[in-house]
Amino acid sequence: MTMPPMRRIELLGGLRVTENAQALNVSGARAVSLLAYLALYPHTRHTREFLAELLSPDAPPERVRRNFSDALYRLRQTLGAAWVEADAERVWLADDVALTTDVWEFEQLAAHRDPASLESAVAFYKGDLLPEVYDDWILLPRSTLQEKYLAALESLSEILESQNDVPRALAYARQLIAADPLRETSHQTYLRLLGRSKRRAQAVVHFDYVRQLFRTELGVELLPETRALGEAIRSEAETISDAAPATEQLRFVGRAHEREIAIDGVERAMRGQGAVLCVEGEAGMGKSRLLREIAASAQWRGMATAYGVASENSGGSPFLIFGDALVPLLQRGRASQLETILSNETLAGLGALYAPWQNRASLPELPPAQARMRFQNDFVTLLKTLAQLSPLVLMLDDLQWADAAVWDLLDALLPRLAQTPLLLLLAYRRPGIEKNAGWEFLQKWERGGLETLALNPLTAADVVQLFDQTDTDEAARVAAFTGGSPFYLSEYLAGQREGRVLERDPIAARLRGLSESARTALNAAAVLGEQVAFRLWTQVALVSPLALAASGEELSARSFLQPTQAGYVFLHDLVRERVYQEIEPAARIALHARAADALAVFDAENWRARAFQLERAERGAEAADAYAQAGAQDLKQFAFRDAEAAFVRALALMPDTESVARVETELALAQTLDALGNRARQTEVLAHARRDARVLQNETQLLKALVMSGRVISLLGQVDEAAAMYDEALLLARKLGDATQEFEVLFWRGDFAMRRGELAAARIFYEQALMLARRVDNRQGEARALRGMGNLTRQEGNAAQALELHLEAIRIHRAMQDVYQEVVTLTNVLGALYDLGMWDRLLTTARDTIGLCESLAYAPGLAVARQLLSLGAYSVGDYEMARDLLVQVVAANTSAGDRRNVGLTVNVLGLVEYDTGNLERARELFLQALEIATGTQAATERGYVLHDMGVLYLATREFDAARDALLAAREIWHAQQNLFLQRKAEAYLGLAYAALDERARALELAQSGMADLRGGTLHGEQAQAWHWALYQLLTQLVRTSDAQSALDAAYAEVLRQASAIADDAMRANFLERVPLNRAIVTAHAEKIAVAETRVVVSLARRDAPLGRALHDSERVQVTWTLDAPEDAAIRGKTAQRQHRLRRLLAEADAQNAAPTDEDLARALGVSRHTILRDMAALAESGGTSPTRRRKRRAE
Repeated sequence: MTMPPMRRIELLGGLRVTENAQALNVSGARAVSLLAYLALYPHTRHTREFLAELLSPDAPPERVRRNFSDALYRLRQTLGAAWVEADAERVWLADDVALTTDVWEFEQLAAHRDPASLESAVAFYKGDLLPEVYDDWILLPRSTLQEKYLAALESLSEILESQNDVPRALAYARQLIAADPLRETSHQTYLRLLGRSKRRAQAVVHFDYVRQLFRTELGVELLPETRALGEAIRSEAETISDAAPATEQLRFVGRAHEREIAIDGVERAMRGQGAVLCVEGEAGMGKSRLLREIAASAQWRGMATAYGVASENSGGSPFLIFGDALVPLLQRGRASQLETILSNETLAGLGALYAPWQNRASLPELPPAQARMRFQNDFVTLLKTLAQLSPLVLMLDDLQWADAAVWDLLDALLPRLAQTPLLLLLAYRRPGIEKNAGWEFLQKWERGGLETLALNPLTAADVVQLFDQTDTDEAARVAAFTGGSPFYLSEYLAGQREGRVLERDPIAARLRGLSESARTALNAAAVLGEQVAFRLWTQVALVSPLALAASGEELSARSFLQPTQAGYVFLHDLVRERVYQEIEPAARIALHARAADALAVFDAENWRARAFQLERAERGAEAADAYAQAGAQDLKQFAFRDAEAAFVRALALMPDTESVARVETELALAQTLDALGNRARQTEVLAHARRDARVLQNETQLLKALVMSGRVISLLGQVDEAAAMYDEALLLARKLGDATQEFEVLFWRGDFAMRRGELAAARIFYEQALMLARRVDNRQGEARALRGMGNLTRQEGNAAQALELHLEAIRIHRAMQDVYQEVVTLTNVLGALYDLGMWDRLLTTARDTIGLCESLAYAPGLAVARQLLSLGAYSVGDYEMARDLLVQVVAANTSAGDRRNVGLTVNVLGLVEYDTGNLERARELFLQALEIATGTQAATERGYVLHDMGVLYLATREFDAARDALLAAREIWHAQQNLFLQRKAEAYLGLAYAALDERARALELAQSGMADLRGGTLHGEQAQAWHWALYQLLTQLVRTSDAQSALDAAYAEVLRQASAIADDAMRANFLERVPLNRAIVTAHAEKIAVAETRVVVSLARRDAPLGRALHDSERVQVTWTLDAPEDAAIRGKTAQRQHRLRRLLAEADAQNAAPTDEDLARALGVSRHTILRDMAALAESGGTSPTRRRKRRAE
């Protein structure tokens, strides 16, 4: 008898059809849907019309029946007519006893309550009903089967738990949660089973994860009974020691001294005395445990704590350690507080640490170095503000793996800790840290008093505390066997509890006890690093998520891993390192390759981690590309030293032949080195880029390299080489029609020529740049070109026109909302204001500019603004302020490697010392400035210092040296076509000639100077110095009339500048403390026989009674200054009278007198009514000393 064919239809997890174990491929969506419907409803003969509508509910009527006929025909052709029967009206599945389906079997088994049937039912359920079918009709049966599957899992878990088969119940509970993660009762079961398994720590982690999951996905809190269960298990975990993770199984012993020092640091931080404390030691020496103990001590004292750990396997950001530490703190309510305290710009600047703040504000684009400084300032502000909200302990662990950017941030933070309630705890391995970028910082901080706790092995006395009974011999033996390492002591005690044989390598012994699947999974985890993301783990281990979950449970139970919300974490890095060492090299390479491929899919932007994995997978070319991408990311995140390392590594892994990718990487490295200020290395890299681009004949890349090279080489003072670079770049830019690069070449060529003193050439380049920018509508370029022309015009001696050009550039910047370029131009405005002697405006604008520079972290601009502020202070006689600011500027320029501006600032320091009478110190500073200017070939700066040295030599009567210096200065100004500075130098040169008895030459210079003075066309900085020198020269030459004219011009210039100073005290300093101005005012007063007019008057004592005639003893003799030379500087009759009135009141007050209104009216020769008006005006502008009448009112 012939046996009927064995036919089977499987619908769960996808359609599978077999006949006699041979697969039959049913194709076509409608054919699959038809067969599924017939299989689900096998004992019904379905009308053709019903089935047709079921398969094509949205098709036009004329297509419905045809679609059905096609599907039926395709199905019968594939399976054979014996599978599906049909007549003219109906279609049905053949009634065949040999036909089976997984759905029928699943439903039959799921209907029973015994564990065996339910387990079989669950095994049949390979997935949802036909997930590839999207027809509406299938939704109800699919949902019904899902519910039956979930009910079977739930029943299994409940039944097995009731039978105390907790491990199997836990497995089915885990499967139930995987199938339906938002079924809260399933999580209750799972938590309860974890608790019964004494895996309380894992239960706590899972409870926290579920609570967050429900908040995120559903926007609800867990049910009260779920929360009660979770908190009860948490309480057990905190009180029952044997449930703690393996890292905490060892009782905390020893370290009493170290702990006491750390707690002292905690107490100091609580008092607002911030500090940093380092914890160093070998791996396994208990550094992390000590941090946790310190954290516990800080917490019960009311301090907030934050913990971050670095990893050998790079994360997506170099600042990940700070994010890991601070984000939990921010999510616990601190973020909303900070959002009310910090500006949106500061919050946006911290977007790299806390993503929700990224779009709080639009930040102005800054050059890389300034962008990094802004980020560092924002980071410091964040930590200081957090610490002000609540004293904070920030713990950073495993810093031997930290990126260079982490140390840069810490270096920015440490100097500002002093008055902040923040304790910074830094833990790292020693000697591992010595290979890290942080080593140089630690050495620097140590020289500044950094405190370090070095953890040594535990002693036998410490170890004996770990045993229940006092056994010093056993303690000594164990201490010797484990080397006193807390980690190996923990391994020893764990092995003792588990009855394992004592071995030298306890980790290897534990590895041998793992199942094959768990060992395979553990190898994959070791390749991924300390933190094991579950999704990546599944890809690297090449097992299903459920199988991996089971392995994870085994590895957790064996204290290799600990579950986290994201996956798992190694209980100790020594465990991970040992596991990694045990992997066969070939297998290790394969695992790294899988990790790299998984990252490409699931974490595509994490180029740092991918580069690490690719390099270890020995896929060099791909690793090189990944490192280049990582470097670009680091550059955007201001992690310049990390970017440098990434680009260097990319070049090392690239084939040692020229390629476009190689040149691009070299240019990126050069850009990074520019941000780091490493000019020498940058020059070397650019040389390689130019050479490679020439070999490739890639003119686009060559042009970029030439433009960058010209700028860098010019800063190094290599004049001829820089000029050649610029010239070649200009020709190439025009050949390629690259207007952007052509503008850059023209602009920097103009800057280069100007700094060399080639002013005519500079004007040509700047004008060409301006025309090009306007032609191509490059508004930013137009503003930059205007700024360059302003600087040039100022150098030519026309400060007024320079100011107008700068202001025009600022209008464009503001129209474009380009804050950074606006600030850059403002720093140039300051120079023009200085030249024009607009001291009030200079000082105000300089202070405003300093604030803007600080907000943008624009260090070069900050140095310039401080330098001009110091020059303003110097010019009005505030030498103390000038000296302090100039010292800061020298330090800033030195740090930035800007030797040219270092020399310029040192020169100004020399001027301050000269004016305050420290001539020898001034000489030292001038010589230092001259050496720098000569070395950097800075012609303009050299001209300034030579002039100032010449003036100094005149004062010290070194006339030959004065002549030589001033001749050299004159030559520079003549070459630069700066007639004003040339005439100024010639006036002092004439004094040197006169002293050397070369009167003819002196007279010639005096006559040319007077001719230009009469012409009235020469203007420039400190014009009164030129007029004064010319006056002195003409006086020595007995040219009395011309001398008087020069003195009048000097006096008029001093009065012009003084009259623009609104502040009385500042104006007085300008006239009296500045030696040059004082000499001019005094000489002018003598020439016109105007001296200070003083009178002695009898006034009432300040404490004399009111309301009666005064006795002689109640009066005092007071000296009043009625007229002074400075009064001429006050414009306007009323303003001058009020200035004199204020002086009379101040002098009376200083001599313990209180004048009446009548006393003041008599002294100034005006009516009492005028005095009353003036007193009211003075009171509105800031108050006066009271007269007798006002004293009575006050009383």
